[in-house]
Amino acid sequence: MRHVYSQEEKEDKIDPISVYVPSTIDCITALKRILERLLMANKSTISLKRAQEITCNMYQIVYQLPNSKETKTQILKMDTQQQELYNIISMLKLSP
Repeated sequence: MRHVYSQEEKEDKIDPISVYVPSTIDCITALKRILERLLMANKSTISLKRAQEITCNMYQIVYQLPNSKETKTQILKMDTQQQELYNIISMLKLSP
């Protein structure tokens, strides 16, 4: 993986861009591998590419009722593949 450097790089100082971009790419790669393993472990017929495609049409609304301070979320109706993917991913306990 190649690092991205700014033009004002100094020998004694690490440029944040050179560290941030590769670590973001590493995280995305790791998440893809985790998703791929989850799909295989659950014997899903959904491929990694198909998972990417079906998430483009998954929606959630966030709303607050007029007399309430509480914000609520509602996931909109999903088709069978979307529901399968959602169930597989919801098994993970991701920390914020």
